[in-house]
Amino acid sequence: MSDPWRRPQDIFSTLLNGVGTLSDRWKLARLRWHVTRKTIEKLWAEPDTTTENYLRNICGFSSDMVDRFFRPWFSGVFLEDKLETSSRFFKFIFRMFAVGDAALPEDGMGAIARQLADGLASTQIRLNSRIQSLDGLRGRLDNGETIECRAVVLAVEGPEASRLTNGRIRAPGFNATTCLYYAAQHRPFRDKLLMLNGDQTRSSQLIFAT
Repeated sequence: MSDPWRRPQDIFSTLLNGVGTLSDRWKLARLRWHVTRKTIEKLWAEPDTTTENYLRNICGFSSDMVDRFFRPWFSGVFLEDKLETSSRFFKFIFRMFAVGDAALPEDGMGAIARQLADGLASTQIRLNSRIQSLDGLRGRLDNGETIECRAVVLAVEGPEASRLTNGRIRAPGFNATTCLYYAAQHRPFRDKLLMLNGDQTRSSQLIFAT
């Protein structure tokens, strides 16, 4: 299943690969057009439902397309296989896949934090400093220090975001997952592909070959 906008040479194999129907291909193109023609702000402002309901009842994808393509793919993204995640979030992620590339930094995910920190003075970063409470743009640390802010970004887990906003942000539930990495003497396939567990016979969802 290739993106014909990126790999037009694979359009016929994608159309005839046996996953879903030809109608699903048209609906997939419409979905891609929808999420890429709108701004991210407008996508987040659209009516919200579950990803499952959005794909089946709003987009009209067949059960085969949902269960063999979208479910194994986005279960590995959402870390839940019922596709109960917000359709707004699904459209945002689908847009990112459509217009960008899925990649990891050569030096690991920690390289992203280091890159952000490199543009800041050491006095602008506090480590091991827990925010006790927020009052508008004022944050109070556990040690009693108060920090005046121009903006606040809550890049924290759900329960902590709920605590800091006095419940205005609902604390979500959690799912237990395990991620395994394997090293092999030979690549399982030549191309850089994302392998999906399309028949749901195993609990694993995603395999990356790099």
